[in-house]
Amino acid sequence: MMSTFIRRFGPMLLLAAALLLLGGCQAPGTHDPGWFAGLLAGPFTDLIKMVAGLFGDNYGLSIIMITLLIRLALLPIMLKQRCFYRFSSDDCWVYCCLYSITI
Repeated sequence: MMSTFIRRFGPMLLLAAALLLLGGCQAPGTHDPGWFAGLLAGPFTDLIKMVAGLFGDNYGLSIIMITLLIRLALLPIMLKQRCFYRFSSDDCWVYCCLYSITI
Protein backbone atom coordinates (compact mmCIF):
# COMPACT_ATOMS: atom_id res chain seq x y z
CA MET A 1 0.00 0.00 0.00
CA MET A 2 2.71 2.50 1.01
CA SER A 3 5.02 1.56 -1.86
CA THR A 4 2.16 2.08 -4.31
CA PHE A 5 1.58 5.54 -2.85
CA ILE A 6 5.27 6.43 -3.13
CA ARG A 7 5.51 5.02 -6.63
CA ARG A 8 2.42 6.95 -7.69
CA PHE A 9 2.88 10.28 -5.97
CA GLY A 10 6.62 10.29 -5.21
CA PRO A 11 7.71 12.26 -8.30
CA MET A 12 4.99 14.87 -7.74
CA LEU A 13 5.93 15.26 -4.07
CA LEU A 14 9.60 15.55 -5.02
CA LEU A 15 8.77 18.22 -7.59
CA ALA A 16 6.63 20.12 -5.08
CA ALA A 17 9.45 19.99 -2.50
CA ALA A 18 11.98 21.19 -5.08
CA LEU A 19 9.73 24.07 -6.11
CA LEU A 20 9.21 25.06 -2.50
CA LEU A 21 12.91 24.90 -1.60
CA LEU A 22 14.30 26.38 -4.82
CA GLY A 23 11.56 28.92 -5.40
CA GLY A 24 13.24 31.54 -3.27
CA CYS A 25 10.27 32.17 -0.99
CA GLN A 26 10.87 34.93 1.52
CA ALA A 27 8.83 37.30 3.61
CA PRO A 28 7.65 40.53 1.97
CA GLY A 29 9.88 43.48 2.69
CA THR A 30 13.08 41.47 3.17
CA HIS A 31 15.93 41.95 0.73
CA ASP A 32 18.25 39.08 1.58
CA PRO A 33 19.86 37.93 -1.69
CA GLY A 34 20.03 34.31 -0.53
CA TRP A 35 22.79 31.77 -0.81
CA PHE A 36 22.56 31.28 -4.59
CA ALA A 37 22.82 34.95 -5.46
CA GLY A 38 25.42 35.60 -2.78
CA LEU A 39 27.76 32.72 -3.54
CA LEU A 40 27.33 32.00 -7.24
CA ALA A 41 25.33 34.52 -9.25
CA GLY A 42 26.81 37.65 -7.68
CA PRO A 43 30.48 36.84 -8.29
CA PHE A 44 29.77 35.65 -11.84
CA THR A 45 27.85 38.86 -12.55
CA ASP A 46 30.80 40.90 -11.32
CA LEU A 47 33.20 38.79 -13.40
CA ILE A 48 31.09 39.21 -16.54
CA LYS A 49 30.96 42.98 -16.00
CA MET A 50 34.72 43.15 -15.42
CA VAL A 51 35.57 41.14 -18.53
CA ALA A 52 33.00 43.10 -20.55
CA GLY A 53 34.77 46.30 -19.52
CA LEU A 54 37.98 44.90 -21.01
CA PHE A 55 36.21 44.35 -24.34
CA GLY A 56 34.47 47.72 -24.57
CA ASP A 57 31.28 46.69 -22.72
CA ASN A 58 30.69 43.74 -25.06
CA TYR A 59 28.76 41.35 -22.82
CA GLY A 60 28.40 38.66 -25.49
CA LEU A 61 32.14 38.38 -25.95
CA SER A 62 32.55 38.45 -22.18
CA ILE A 63 30.23 35.46 -21.72
CA ILE A 64 32.02 33.55 -24.49
CA MET A 65 35.45 34.20 -22.93
CA ILE A 66 34.33 33.16 -19.45
CA THR A 67 32.72 30.02 -20.89
CA LEU A 68 35.96 29.12 -22.67
CA LEU A 69 37.98 29.68 -19.49
CA ILE A 70 35.65 27.46 -17.46
CA ARG A 71 35.77 24.75 -20.13
CA LEU A 72 39.56 24.99 -20.21
CA ALA A 73 39.69 24.63 -16.43
CA LEU A 74 37.43 21.54 -16.56
CA LEU A 75 39.29 19.94 -19.50
CA PRO A 76 41.54 17.65 -17.38
CA ILE A 77 38.52 16.29 -15.52
CA MET A 78 36.63 15.70 -18.77
CA LEU A 79 39.60 13.90 -20.32
CA LYS A 80 39.99 11.69 -17.26
CA GLN A 81 36.31 10.81 -17.31
CA ARG A 82 36.39 10.07 -21.04
CA CYS A 83 39.46 7.90 -20.59
CA PHE A 84 37.83 5.82 -17.87
CA TYR A 85 34.72 5.47 -20.00
CA ARG A 86 36.58 4.26 -23.09
CA PHE A 87 39.33 2.22 -21.41
CA SER A 88 38.18 0.60 -18.22
CA SER A 89 41.33 -1.40 -17.69
CA ASP A 90 44.29 -0.96 -15.33
CA ASP A 91 46.53 0.59 -17.99
CA CYS A 92 44.08 3.47 -18.57
CA TRP A 93 46.41 6.07 -17.06
CA VAL A 94 49.34 4.93 -19.19
CA TYR A 95 47.27 5.17 -22.35
CA CYS A 96 45.77 8.52 -21.37
CA CYS A 97 49.13 10.01 -20.50
CA LEU A 98 50.71 8.86 -23.74
CA TYR A 99 47.83 9.52 -26.14
CA SER A 100 45.71 12.16 -24.41
CA ILE A 101 45.69 14.37 -27.50
CA THR A 102 44.06 11.73 -29.69
CA ILE A 103 41.34 10.58 -27.28
